[in-house]
Amino acid sequence: MRRRGNSRKKELIIPQTGLVSDYSFDETTGLAIDSIGGHNGTCFNVIRPGGAVVQGKAASISGNAYEFNGTNSSVEINDNNDHSFVGATGDLPFSISLWINRNTDNTCVVLARRSTGQEWQLSITSSLFSLEMYSQGSTSNRISRGATASLQKWNHFVFRYDGSGINTGIQVFVNGSISSFPGGSSGTYVKMNNTSSTTIFGSYQKSSLFFKGLIDAPRIYKNHYLTDSEIAQLFKEGNRPEVIN
Repeated sequence: MRRRGNSRKKELIIPQTGLVSDYSFDETTGLAIDSIGGHNGTCFNVIRPGGAVVQGKAASISGNAYEFNGTNSSVEINDNNDHSFVGATGDLPFSISLWINRNTDNTCVVLARRSTGQEWQLSITSSLFSLEMYSQGSTSNRISRGATASLQKWNHFVFRYDGSGINTGIQVFVNGSISSFPGGSSGTYVKMNNTSSTTIFGSYQKSSLFFKGLIDAPRIYKNHYLTDSEIAQLFKEGNRPEVIN
């Protein structure tokens, strides 16, 4: 596990096994830095710390947060194999952790790898925040599972998938507790494809389904199914007074 913090604050232990991307969303330069994998993202019309609106500790979970305007905001990360969860014969396990605070009840994409091909996405429809995975590039063949995302409130989500190829292999945790919301499926799911897609926060292909609200501390784990205790630790990072700068 990796520790984050400084001498004035209690250190926080961040699960490190399988961690391929770790974004603080604290930067003011227009570049979202991946401190683990180097998969930095370019910000488009994102309100950043020091911008028109400063997102300080009162509005964020860990340091600062990025605000997405619901109209044309996105963060785009170049194509890389770390964000594609495909093995030789099937899907690999993976987990995604992030904090969100959504402002409106619209259908939107929070995070997706679908720019040139269909792999996976985190999206909100009718308040249900879901992970969808697409079989061999087809949106007609998919599995999914989600949980309710409250309005105007910070919530921590972890989506973990065991690589089994069935919707029961997906589990969703909200603020450290597992969701009982049932999964869904359509068509025949086999496995995802590794495409040349970029990874995009806040929209579908930077052209539609824009997210309006705040995102903080997203982390991507490949070939690792986060344990319950690891998920609890990630939740504690934001749900305590010793938040880090």
